[in-house]
Amino acid sequence: MQASACCAQGKQTSLRHAIAQRERLSGTYTLDANCTGTMTLEGQPGGTAHWDVFPTNDGRNGRMIRTDSGVTGVRSFEQ
Repeated sequence: MQASACCAQGKQTSLRHAIAQRERLSGTYTLDANCTGTMTLEGQPGGTAHWDVFPTNDGRNGRMIRTDSGVTGVRSFEQ
């Protein structure tokens, strides 16, 4: 089975320096045959963010780990 690629759009609420911010995100993701993948998102403060993605089997929930050098981030997501 080949990897599949698609577009992503969404929003998030983040807390930075005790200030809540709502951000609109857009980008692309690729999922491998084993249902792990990568995602590139625009719309976050600081510019483009790169993530490793680990969705559940049904794809409705999962976790993300940021892979940009010098930046840390872990997220969970649900549809």
